[in-house]
Amino acid sequence: AKQFEAGTQSGGLYKCGTCGCKGPLMDDQAHALRCDNRTLSDLQGIAIDGILGKVPNIVKPLYVPDLSISHIRKELIARSSKIDITQPRKVLQPYLQDILKGVQRVPSLLLMHPTRPLKDINLEHYSIVPCEPMHDLKGHLLNLFVEIQSILPPSVKDACIQRINECLTKEKKRAADLRTTAIHLYLIIKSSKDKDWKIENLLESIVRVGEIMYAADSKRSPKMVLRLYNVAWLHHQLCYDMIQSPKSRGAMFGLYLHSISRHAPQQYEIICLKSVNAEHQERLFGQCRRTAESTTNKHPVNVISNVILRMQTKQFDSNIEDTIVSKAAKSVPEFKGTHIPLEFVQKHKDSWQAHLERISPYLLHGEGVWWKQTENGYMFNDSDDSPASYVVGPQLLHFRDSSMQYVATRQHLSWEDIIANRTRLPAPSIKVYDCNDIHL
Repeated sequence: AKQFEAGTQSGGLYKCGTCGCKGPLMDDQAHALRCDNRTLSDLQGIAIDGILGKVPNIVKPLYVPDLSISHIRKELIARSSKIDITQPRKVLQPYLQDILKGVQRVPSLLLMHPTRPLKDINLEHYSIVPCEPMHDLKGHLLNLFVEIQSILPPSVKDACIQRINECLTKEKKRAADLRTTAIHLYLIIKSSKDKDWKIENLLESIVRVGEIMYAADSKRSPKMVLRLYNVAWLHHQLCYDMIQSPKSRGAMFGLYLHSISRHAPQQYEIICLKSVNAEHQERLFGQCRRTAESTTNKHPVNVISNVILRMQTKQFDSNIEDTIVSKAAKSVPEFKGTHIPLEFVQKHKDSWQAHLERISPYLLHGEGVWWKQTENGYMFNDSDDSPASYVVGPQLLHFRDSSMQYVATRQHLSWEDIIANRTRLPAPSIKVYDCNDIHL
């Protein structure tokens, strides 16, 4: 849905329509976390910068594999590309694809009038939702359960695989069942004798991500935003460390995990992630159809009244999936805060710095507010017992008066202030690029 709304391709080399990150580079957080979000205006500009994107009411005018070599050359000329257009298709096609970064047309809201200014239709601040929480979490857990079986501790491997098989062999794989299985696996491994820090935190981090993604809006606070940033980064990095030879690298480190680690935290800064889930409402149409087919004689006069009566009865069971997860979650211990070992930070310096740049509004006031140094690492004050917010900030944002573009701008300016003021950071060292110090 988000690819259709943005006018970008679904799959392919550029899987993410929001930031345009290349699929093969999604596993590299140092790269992915620094890919800038593209606004609706950015997507429109990329599409209409040439010739074909300006044509109204065409579904995929810029789907490069379908374009003739003459159209590719005309498109490159219109975009003032610095390449010899007499070269063959095998050279020009990937060059144009790198320019478009997955864009195939203008966003769907502009399909009839591709060149129309966004301000004319009050869309200049409109943001396309980059993370669909239930869809992305479900897809990632399905991939994770397949890959994690080879790295489970020997003492609990059989018990964990049995739990996984019980979940994956079901005819209908619900997100609630997958989340419940993740909780059970975490509890089993936590109680094992031969567990290590990585496997335990790999599962705990995705359990905590699921908690936040399904938490009510009243639970959203600066502390919870920081926690999501931390556990999402940690989960992605542990997946990268521990699952080095997945059966399908494109699936394991593809759009699902990318959406969770790259986009979900920024999205959570301005809106409750649970409110984005529309699957429960969409499921209503399928239930209506099945009810009409199985419980009526299919005469129009009988279908409507019967469906309405039965759907009203089903409303009382609307929270049954949340209840299943809640029962399992009662055994999960309180969250004591995100602790990142120094050894782990030193191993992933570039990725860690990219993460610090994203949480820079929390680091502006140095050590002692949102983080502190321990004997063997860094502890963040995002535990259940920590304050929900501090007077020094950052302030909680809301989508009514903020956008994801504003979130990214705030992070960038905060990082510049930290560098300028030499504020103490939870890192042994960082890289600072000074353009004035480059000699050619």
